[in-house]
Amino acid sequence: MMKINITEKDDQKFISQLLDLIEEYHRQAESRDIFLIKVDNWFDHKGLGYAGKSKIGINNGLEQIDSIIRPTWKFENDVTIPSFNPNRIFEEHHFLYKNNKILLKENVSNFVHPKEHKKGLKVLNNKIIDFSSSGLFVWFSSNTIINRKGSMMLYRISDEKVTGWYASFIFKEKWKVNKVKNMDRDTIINLFGGKQTSD
Repeated sequence: MMKINITEKDDQKFISQLLDLIEEYHRQAESRDIFLIKVDNWFDHKGLGYAGKSKIGINNGLEQIDSIIRPTWKFENDVTIPSFNPNRIFEEHHFLYKNNKILLKENVSNFVHPKEHKKGLKVLNNKIIDFSSSGLFVWFSSNTIINRKGSMMLYRISDEKVTGWYASFIFKEKWKVNKVKNMDRDTIINLFGGKQTSD
């Protein structure tokens, strides 16, 4: 079983159900590497595929070419490590699936989000597929005690292909799946704790 640090800002029930979801999903994926990354506060589905901002030249018909900054999204095998502000990354947990066991990796030196934040083209070319050939990358939100909502984003790398999805959760008497992007909603509900009634 995977274990992570739980603080006074984390709802223990949410973390428990989230880890169950990830482990159940991993039983189907059987990825070699598992990366769990805690993000400060809730985040929405727009982060799925988001690569950062890029400068784009615009030919205005004059000798001078103007440029503007635009957000950039990348999909499939071009997906990059999400460009979260480094101050929002609380911690990373790295696990290795070996001999049918999920083991915590000790003395990690190659972080998904290093303290020295990459900028510019380094961000846009920071492909997730270059980080692991068989991995689950999961970002999840903190502050679930106060917010009463949570979120997660998952990328899976298998056979040199990248797939990803997003799910948000809300607390109404109990934790429930709220919004889902790029994945069957019923699948996420079953992974997160089974049947839930709509409000």
